Amino acid sequence: MVLATDILRQASELGITLSVTKDRIQYQPKSAASHEFVQALRQNKPAVMRHLIEAEDLDGRIQREGYVLCWASTLNDFVAFHRDDLDTNVIPPEFVRYPQSEVRILFDADKPDISLPALLLIHEAKKLGMKVKSNEPDVASDGQL
Repeated sequence: MVLATDILRQASELGITLSVTKDRIQYQPKSAASHEFVQALRQNKPAVMRHLIEAEDLDGRIQREGYVLCWASTLNDFVAFHRDDLDTNVIPPEFVRYPQSEVRILFDADKPDISLPALLLIHEAKKLGMKVKSNEPDVASDGQL
């Protein structure tokens, strides 16, 4: 069984951008989409649309309201996604703060996927007040990690 998240991940790996227009899913470039990918997209259209719409809604709410508070079941914790320019004193202290710039570093389409253990480790660091600077490993001048 193919999950909507598998299709979204495959689209990212193939360099395909997905978007929702009314009741349709648009994908570009069409030349990058195999017949199997298009079939999976059609068979899972409602779930894929739901994921795409939720992502658009979250970003839109952050832009309009400045921040969004939510429970992240994957992290088993409260998180706050917010605009970079927000005075974070308005966010309740029990929420772990993720500014948009850090979310882009972690999850932009051109970034490699982050494993769940790595994400959990990053979240623990965030709880200690640390910031996300890059999702690439630091390489010393001598080439060692």
